[in-house]
Amino acid sequence: MEGEHGEGQGGDGGGRRRKKTIRRRQPGEGPSTTAPEFPPVTPEEEIASAAGDDDEPVGPKKVGPRILNHECMERGVRSTRCRVFRPRRSGRERAKLVSVDPGNATGVLSPYQKEGDGPPSELRSRLGWSVVRVIYDGLPDFQRRRLEGMGFGPFLRLEELAPDVALIQALKERWDPECHAFLFPWGHMILTLEDVVRITGLRVDGQAVTGVTYTSYQEPVERLLGLEVRGERSSLVRRTALQASLGVANARHRTGEGHAEYMARLTEEARAAMAEEEGDVADRDLRRFLTLVIGKLILGTRGDPVGCRCLPLLEDLSSVGSYAWGAALLAHLFDSLGTSSRETGVARFFPLLQVWAYYHLPSLGRGVARRRGAVPLLQRWWFFRDERSLRRQVTLIHDILDTIPFGHVRWTPYVGENDAAQPWVERGRPYFGRDIWLHCFNTVILLHHRLVARTLGLHQAVVEFPTR
Repeated sequence: MEGEHGEGQGGDGGGRRRKKTIRRRQPGEGPSTTAPEFPPVTPEEEIASAAGDDDEPVGPKKVGPRILNHECMERGVRSTRCRVFRPRRSGRERAKLVSVDPGNATGVLSPYQKEGDGPPSELRSRLGWSVVRVIYDGLPDFQRRRLEGMGFGPFLRLEELAPDVALIQALKERWDPECHAFLFPWGHMILTLEDVVRITGLRVDGQAVTGVTYTSYQEPVERLLGLEVRGERSSLVRRTALQASLGVANARHRTGEGHAEYMARLTEEARAAMAEEEGDVADRDLRRFLTLVIGKLILGTRGDPVGCRCLPLLEDLSSVGSYAWGAALLAHLFDSLGTSSRETGVARFFPLLQVWAYYHLPSLGRGVARRRGAVPLLQRWWFFRDERSLRRQVTLIHDILDTIPFGHVRWTPYVGENDAAQPWVERGRPYFGRDIWLHCFNTVILLHHRLVARTLGLHQAVVEFPTR
């Protein structure tokens, strides 16, 4: 047969091989029906990525497009490594390697992921929680009193919660961006303003976090912070520069340094850099700290730089406490959940989502209670890392969600809480049971309370939403 290989005529090349010829299609012939042959693919060696600066984006890694899987399957490659090039924020290009197993290409996706989404990757959380806490502890007493009056005190005293990556990813795959709610077999569920204020302690009443946004924030950043933005048309400032202006130039652990020693050292460095008396310098220090808190924790970005869209609202420090930062956090989180499942996890304030699931879906068994009676409620929980693979954990969580009895869902988990110890809850109570617009600068989202009528003591039913 023309084009036949002679490998099967003897081992070690003992058989005679026949020369492979190429037959050209004659004029008038139709197209060939023979499957196209591809040259063999040689697995590429891993290329060490160039070391970037401290401001390189460290959000969730994206995998390459799924066309890589299909190409490898067509070529008959059992397992290979495909190289994907992406531009870095700094303008330089670097190679990123994505392992692709064509034989298992259809098995890496959850049934709840959309077609075209790649396999999940590890959430690389860089909230900077520890750095924010040491700077807060290093502030003079009068600055901490000002933050307490603004309503940030309970939030800033929270302790860091380890990310439950599998839970976040599983919930994200259940998110319906049409109605901004999670879809479960028993109906819709959403995070509410009551969840936000009880779990984080942030204010949900007051003025909407909105205003004029600009293509470039160079002028207000230089005037109010004494820093520079990353580019001419940018709303980001370098995290390292912002931390250094607050006294934490190097947040890395030293060799042989324990956690307590690490925190104490950074606190002393921050305290030494702060103005000890009220005045313009102290106001600048406070604006820098608030920019770090809001731009990195409350309204965090996926990359390492810190967003400074909130800076115009910080010009008048006496009015900062009048804004509903908790409602803005919820709008920002909803906006993140609506992104592709290819982006594993969320870059926003994920502890809110974790603790919400611990309270409302206890059958998952993901959270461990640690401090009875502590407020805000985020301080009552801990997460022990699961050593199983991320994909395995996500699959198990979906299986549990599909089989949870209706009666095991806790619709009103906060009944019996002592609200006297949480004044921020009483201030936000008038907004708990209302359909309300959530504002976060250019993002405006409607909170659909009617989808979770059971939290209001009414019958819960699945609501069908028309697709666009």
